[in-house]
Amino acid sequence: MKKLLVLAALLFIGYSASAQFKISAGYLNSKISFSESHLTASYDGNGFYVGGLYEAPISDIGLSIEPGLLFDYIKFKAHDISTDIYYFRVPVHVNYSFEVADAATIFVGAGPSVVCGVGGSDDPFEDGAFKRFDLQLGAMAGVRFAEHFELRAGYDWGVLKAADTDIKNHRNAFTVGLAYAF
Repeated sequence: MKKLLVLAALLFIGYSASAQFKISAGYLNSKISFSESHLTASYDGNGFYVGGLYEAPISDIGLSIEPGLLFDYIKFKAHDISTDIYYFRVPVHVNYSFEVADAATIFVGAGPSVVCGVGGSDDPFEDGAFKRFDLQLGAMAGVRFAEHFELRAGYDWGVLKAADTDIKNHRNAFTVGLAYAF
């Protein structure tokens, strides 16, 4: 484990000159799907995300690692009931980028996100309606323009159950937003 930490530290130090901190925010659509046999039900929630990312190159061919810490706000509505839910999300993406013009770079990435529910109206984690922790696998793509701005879109698939029930259920999320690198 110590060797892995030392290797990671050396990678970050070796490329620190081109590492970038980013502030990112955007729209978030989250869907919780329940399914059993041929019956399915899903609940859509809309909201936003905001937070920081850190992109560190790991090679000269456009590969980088991008961990982050994001806050998610989602408002779910089902029938006449509405609830707000708050999450912290820690994505760790491995990205590949390539320049397509002097002022534009395309990038794609994939990796896991650890998600932790921190509250909401009528705290759905406290009463057991939703599980507090989730692991998601995600993919994203975007374009960097004017050196500091990014337009980003991504999708995360929930791996763990979103609710403690006997039927199959997962929380997936679609995001689209902007980032500013400095």
